[in-house]
Amino acid sequence: VTGDATINLLRHDTPELNPDDRDERFARGQLGLRSIVNEYLSADLQVFATQYETVYLKAIRSAENNVQRSLRLRPAFNWTPSAKTRVRVGTEIRATYTVDDFVLGGRRPRDQSARELQFELDGTHDFGDGVVARFSGEQSELRLGRFFEDSFSEIPFDTLQTTAGWVRIRVGGSAQAEIGLRVFQRRDFNQSTRVRYRRLDADGNPVIDSNGDPIIATIVKPGREKISQLGPTCSITWPVPRGASIRVEGWLTFQHVSRRLYGTLPESEANEIARAARAGTRTTIPNLALTMSWAF
Repeated sequence: VTGDATINLLRHDTPELNPDDRDERFARGQLGLRSIVNEYLSADLQVFATQYETVYLKAIRSAENNVQRSLRLRPAFNWTPSAKTRVRVGTEIRATYTVDDFVLGGRRPRDQSARELQFELDGTHDFGDGVVARFSGEQSELRLGRFFEDSFSEIPFDTLQTTAGWVRIRVGGSAQAEIGLRVFQRRDFNQSTRVRYRRLDADGNPVIDSNGDPIIATIVKPGREKISQLGPTCSITWPVPRGASIRVEGWLTFQHVSRRLYGTLPESEANEIARAARAGTRTTIPNLALTMSWAF
């Protein structure tokens, strides 16, 4: 069993003309529990609690005074079926609430809630002779909403969903090479989703300009946007004299951004708009990084 707690008090003194003078109080607590079931299985449980309060000392910004409270629960299981294999499965449950001290007349409350549920998977397997496989993945859902403290309730206004995975195989000893495959997907609500589509006439044929090119129109409505990424990754690490090493990393990302609009669409062009939203945009993103490190 482990635990700790801290409290920090901070005052910001700014120039006379600056209205940013404020006091900040940050309190944090953590409690951890680990249970070893047997030589192959163990379980962890961590609980985090924080409170962050901001008080502006000048009246011009006092309406921004707020308190943010957060609670996180992180259970996890570690499974080691053999000396060469390790698997960790974890979950994080997080709730954060931000509440203003008061609301000015004629304004709407800005109190907000954020709740997140996340699953994580991570593991390695050593095949011997310097060959190691690693895999990791996670899935999370973040829900944002307007928060009502008196009734401890909320009205959701956005949900962000993400899924990611990465599989890698590494070979070598002091000099290493690694190759892998990465996948990522994100879904998010957007109040102003923009879709570009071809204008159609009454017969459903594309409208063209004087140059013979199709006329492109734009529609903006509430909708959901999905970002999908897939691509290979690789890296090479080799030592150089005097305890230094050089690492070159490269990864290629094929990205597809598709959309779905909510609400009523123009009847004559509804099918074309839906087709353009599904087709979205495709992008190829190459990346290359060079890292040098020294050990003294």
